[in-house]
Amino acid sequence: MKRFTTIPFLTLLFAVFLLSSGPTAIFAESNPNIIQSVVNTANTDQQVSKQNNDVQLKIEDKNTEKNQLRATILNAKKIEGVWTYYFNGVKQDSKEHNETSFNIPLKYTFGDDEVDVKVDFKGKVDGKRVTLTDNFEIFGLKVTYDNSIKGKDRFKIKVTNIEKSNGTWKVKVEDEKGKVVGKFTKKNVNGLTFSHAFSDFKNGTYKVTFSFDGKMHDYGEQIKFDYSKEFQINNDTPQTPAENNNDENNDQTTEPDTGNSDSETTMPQPSPSTDTNKTVTTGGTLPKTATSYPIMLVAGAVLLLFGVVMYHRNRSS
Repeated sequence: MKRFTTIPFLTLLFAVFLLSSGPTAIFAESNPNIIQSVVNTANTDQQVSKQNNDVQLKIEDKNTEKNQLRATILNAKKIEGVWTYYFNGVKQDSKEHNETSFNIPLKYTFGDDEVDVKVDFKGKVDGKRVTLTDNFEIFGLKVTYDNSIKGKDRFKIKVTNIEKSNGTWKVKVEDEKGKVVGKFTKKNVNGLTFSHAFSDFKNGTYKVTFSFDGKMHDYGEQIKFDYSKEFQINNDTPQTPAENNNDENNDQTTEPDTGNSDSETTMPQPSPSTDTNKTVTTGGTLPKTATSYPIMLVAGAVLLLFGVVMYHRNRSS
């Protein structure tokens, strides 16, 4: 009889162990205090990030035609440190400069060259040691001519090294005596290329000037510039386009000396951006910590029932 009593007793103890361990783990998994702790930690990290972003380095396009940029540390009162700047990945100069703004002399030909500018600052800002950096892309300009359209002389300008451009383009054609023989204006041009086809000019040398007034990059500054290039026009010889001229901003055609056109293009609606901070502020997706505790509960209950039956059976025998 004693031999059979020991087995149900051990079974009973094991079942109690399973039942006691399961609910504790499940409670820990769904405990709102633990979840709130994770959310609070994420929000704290986000606040620190925002505080660090209060002091930042920004390169401003004051006037690239005068070959100068300016780097400024925003929201800073006192700085001590070293400024270093690079052109197209090549270090140009490094010097100690204890003012919040730093002028960057440019070595390039406006329109002909495109330059990726990078500026680093290492030192102290208002007593705190920081490392700051910013990048700026200086656009290039490519002007082409072709007479591939029968009876037309076409000029095209393409902006390179940037991703966005919107504004008013003008093109003016002057003959060898400086007389304006063709001009055209198009407002609200959204894109990096602009082209226009005039009726054939007489053979000779012409100066073509493109003018822009608008915004480039993601910056809010208004940019204005003129860019000229001379072309030798000979309509007895076919001139094919250097690249596809039939993209972006549909070509316009006019007769020489037709004046300005105010035709506009429709700007596309910006695509919605993804805000990664939204996931953080709502606590994010917690890692899956669920286990097979429900199965353990069932197994414990079965073992408990088995132990009780065996115990009563042994007593009755």
